[in-house]
Amino acid sequence: MALKDCIYEARSVEKLEEKWLAMLKDYDLEGDLWLENLYAIRERWSEVHCHESFCAEITSTQSCESLNNHLKNTFSKKLSLGEFMKEYERSIKRLREKELSEDLKSRQSKPIPF
Repeated sequence: MALKDCIYEARSVEKLEEKWLAMLKDYDLEGDLWLENLYAIRERWSEVHCHESFCAEITSTQSCESLNNHLKNTFSKKLSLGEFMKEYERSIKRLREKELSEDLKSRQSKPIPF
């Protein structure tokens, strides 16, 4: 829940920082390299930083529901937090690779007229 709050519930940069630090403290994760690297690229995943990104009318709720559906269909509820984070990272990598492949395919093909 704490990571989800950082991603979706922080409504300001200050709130994100507050929630992030609280999560690290509450779960004794200070100094975790993976989380430090994740926080370093927060502009790519935090909703508060992505408000200027073009999303083709996809709302944060739709995006959240899509990710939630993906997570439910991909992961077992029995995973430990560490196992989940590793699987999550692999899953996101696969999704990004698929999106890059689709982007490349769309750039190399001719548009189909309506």
